[in-house]
Amino acid sequence: MGRAHVETRRYFVGETDEFHESKRLSTRRHRAVPPSEILVVLDDLALPLGRIRIRPGGGTGGHNGLESIIMQFGTEEIPRLRIGIGAAPRDSGVDYVLGRFFEEERPLLKSAIERGAQAIECAVDNGVVSAMNTFNQIQEP
Repeated sequence: MGRAHVETRRYFVGETDEFHESKRLSTRRHRAVPPSEILVVLDDLALPLGRIRIRPGGGTGGHNGLESIIMQFGTEEIPRLRIGIGAAPRDSGVDYVLGRFFEEERPLLKSAIERGAQAIECAVDNGVVSAMNTFNQIQEP
């Protein structure tokens, strides 16, 4: 679990594997943080590569890391930013998710990460709804 400071704000940064593997520590440490103050960033097979979508809550969409976080906090009302990685080839979801991107996909991925960072900043500064209205529109590559 990492920490970041931006201006006068303090943030905790971690990966879902870290959260899952250290549930007790993470839950105990962050129990005082209301779920609405968390922003989970995750990959999404259901979104086309490069597309981002921010939401104030909802289901897991089959994402095991998000499911673990939701179970720990006992609510689906946890803001999240999904970054599309495109659909996996049939019967190879795990290999696809853990694999590397092709060279020709990297510019689109880089753009999605940059827009994701902007969406996070917007959500922190102006709220999740404002970030949704700004960043959930379909962007042409």
